Amino acid sequence: MILSKDVEKILSVITEMSKEENYYKLLEDILEVGMQISNCDGGTLYLLNGDKLEFFFMITKSLNIKDGGKEKKINLPPVDINSPSVAALCAKTKNIINVPDVYSDKTYNWEGPRRYDEKTGYHTESVLVLPLFDKKKNVLGVMQLINAVLFKKVVPFSYDVERILYSLSSLSGILLDNINLYDNLMNENKEYKRILKDMANEGKLDNDLANKLNEQ
Repeated sequence: MILSKDVEKILSVITEMSKEENYYKLLEDILEVGMQISNCDGGTLYLLNGDKLEFFFMITKSLNIKDGGKEKKINLPPVDINSPSVAALCAKTKNIINVPDVYSDKTYNWEGPRRYDEKTGYHTESVLVLPLFDKKKNVLGVMQLINAVLFKKVVPFSYDVERILYSLSSLSGILLDNINLYDNLMNENKEYKRILKDMANEGKLDNDLANKLNEQ
């Protein structure tokens, strides 16, 4: 059953999308809203870069971990899209992966979470992994949520929560599409200014004219 408070949280994200100019900050907010809706302990947002899924933002509440974002890179190696990890498999197949208990599951490869558990003392149990699409259904990233909690016990992610978070992941895809467009425009603008500077230095363009064009 979809709760009105969950709908309100998604609507608030949509409202912020029309006001907030920092798209990367909104991506962080979307992960946190997803964790609130599912009442889970951990979450990771991966962004696809070539054939790698890069860790962009991660939270583990019980370990007081909140790492990453635009200004701070997470010190973890990216996940190869052809690896057997669930995040990579989600990105390749474009399917949602919802597993109640990773330690009893025989369908997927859980080496990554198990290594993380051994290293930190954490215990990964329920996992929900969702692809992030653009408008053309190209995968731009992955949202992974860990350990849904109900009455202080870890429980599976329900189907209703899965449906809600799929809508939220769609918003993330739209944001990523906008981020890619913005970054491409900024790169083109930098290249344009570099060409003007080179032309001015070579005497092919008046310096005053080059400066005026750069200001536009």
